[in-house]
Amino acid sequence: MENSGLVERKRLGGKGIYRRTELGVIAAQELLLMDNLGFPKSIAVEQTMVQWEPEPGAPSELGDLIGQESAKYMIRKNLDWAKRSGEFPAGMLIYGPSGIGKTMIAGIISLELGIPFIPLSMADTNYVELSDAVEMAQEGAVLFLDELQAAPKKLKDSLLVALDPSKSRDFVAIAATTDPGTLSLPLRRRFPIEIPLAEYNLDEAEALTRSRADGMGLMLDAGASFAIARAARSNPAKIAKLLMETQMLGDGVAPVAADEFHTHLRLTGRDPRGIDTNEVEILVFLRDEAMGPAGITKLSEALGLDTKFISEKLRNLRREGLVQNMGRSGHAITNLGRNYLADNCH
Repeated sequence: MENSGLVERKRLGGKGIYRRTELGVIAAQELLLMDNLGFPKSIAVEQTMVQWEPEPGAPSELGDLIGQESAKYMIRKNLDWAKRSGEFPAGMLIYGPSGIGKTMIAGIISLELGIPFIPLSMADTNYVELSDAVEMAQEGAVLFLDELQAAPKKLKDSLLVALDPSKSRDFVAIAATTDPGTLSLPLRRRFPIEIPLAEYNLDEAEALTRSRADGMGLMLDAGASFAIARAARSNPAKIAKLLMETQMLGDGVAPVAADEFHTHLRLTGRDPRGIDTNEVEILVFLRDEAMGPAGITKLSEALGLDTKFISEKLRNLRREGLVQNMGRSGHAITNLGRNYLADNCH
């Protein structure tokens, strides 16, 4: 069909998205008038852009999203206003830690609105792809701009023009970032509704684990769901990853027990708190070699690990109280961190 001129392919953020051309739209309308079709007429009216689909066990409606009450309230108010006014919802900037569910929430919004979902990773997108995405979104879609803080200046400047509030647009712009403080004020103003996401507590994370496991058809005993949530540090993306690993442990007959999961963690270099060998290396370096607080660059050079990877590991260790941020001096091991090494690393 692409060769016929009825469909065109756009490359957006490393993904190919197909949609009808103007000729294709006319052809589809003509097909609907024909009586003797060799295929269902529904094919002629199918959406032509990407529809977001939740992962097994993940929510498809805002009301089913566990936790994030403040975020759900703000999003619902925005969507209700749009419904009353007949306008598209105001642009939204969703921010929070990596893996907290920013993409999922943007996808749920597209389902609630019943419109296509066009995702772009701003760290990997070029100017042509961004222009194509904005043009396609004008047909009525959620344009999701992930990792907005990582976009080159040229793309950020383009967004200032594309999302000019003085111009009408027929799409919803949703951006996501882990660090809103790095965005310029003019760019943040292009997203008048800011949605901060809170880290999940352990009770919420356990409920999320059970929900995702049920959706996957994975049986867990009560202890296993708690153990997974704990090892994932209550992070939704890490919970999903550990559930995929846990699928390999079950026999499909009996629920996976906490002991089985803990054995799996031990054999893969992690403890019940999810602390892995890289995090232990950071603790040992801070205790034995750093001679005081160490910055991310110093840790990266000493351990041969990427700075973003180090940053994530430090965040995990701070959450556990094993390191503390000393400001410009860097990070230092805490007494809890020293005790952890004394008890677990010989």
